[in-house]
Amino acid sequence: MAFRALLLATLLPTAVIAHDYKLGDLVIEHPHSYATPPVARAGAGYMTIRNTGTEAEVLLSASAGFADAQIHITEAGADGVMRMIEQEAGVPIPAGESVSFMPGGLHVMFTGLQAPFVTGEANDVTLVFERAGEITVSFEIEDRPAVTTGTMGHEGH
Repeated sequence: MAFRALLLATLLPTAVIAHDYKLGDLVIEHPHSYATPPVARAGAGYMTIRNTGTEAEVLLSASAGFADAQIHITEAGADGVMRMIEQEAGVPIPAGESVSFMPGGLHVMFTGLQAPFVTGEANDVTLVFERAGEITVSFEIEDRPAVTTGTMGHEGH
């Protein structure tokens, strides 16, 4: 019986360390969001996805029950204005490399929030990958760090 439980545990997507998740050759590290003001209608999610395999992967989409979710990147337009651009084709994660989702860059955009993000709470988000399939991870809500020059926050939309 113990062997069956161990075998089952190795086949299912699992938490690697307190707040990291493993799905096949992928490790989703520290998925988190920052607390939002009570009137915020949008927030963002951040993480690092590490591909320990020998084949490239693609993060195709994200979904959540608490808001609409899209994968975005923040880029400067030709006019110098920062814009969020949906990554409709997904985000490639090359073999043996990591891709970081962080303020001012790639992020999971949550719009139409049903409630503000409150420090200490968490929101489940399902990530869908081209090869590995899907996994639901918990984006823990943290206090917002001090604002740094050159980043564009999304939680106040």
